Amino acid sequence: MRLEEQRNGRSCIRPEISRTRTFGKKGVSHGQYFEQHLKYIVLNEKPYDFLSADLSYLLEGNYEEVYVKRIHILKEVSLSEVIHSKSKEEVQVRYSNLKEFKAFAKHLKIMSDSRAYIPRTAYKGIVSFRRAKKRIHLTPPITWTKYEE
Repeated sequence: MRLEEQRNGRSCIRPEISRTRTFGKKGVSHGQYFEQHLKYIVLNEKPYDFLSADLSYLLEGNYEEVYVKRIHILKEVSLSEVIHSKSKEEVQVRYSNLKEFKAFAKHLKIMSDSRAYIPRTAYKGIVSFRRAKKRIHLTPPITWTKYEE
């Protein structure tokens, strides 16, 4: 899905509620990331009434406004601050290129792989995750327009 000929200029949005789980090491990646990352994925067990929820913010024009712009106005901190801070404040850590993203991801112990210059789970270059109950976003420059090396 991350290859340009598949994306065709499109992006996948990030669900707030995980709808997947990993149940073993066998598969296409031969357990490549299972012990380090995937075994910690937990399937949501709390019911959520999608039929009565207002999901209009997920529409293409709305999602950009709600998600991307909200992330880019968060407090920007350094990698060191994220690693050593006890604060639970939601923050962003800006990266300037894919090489720097991969270095940051390794320090933060999140998946650092990419395909077609797209980090795993990225939306418009933003990779969101939780660390010690804190929401952190690795973000590209505000001027970001496309994935490149």
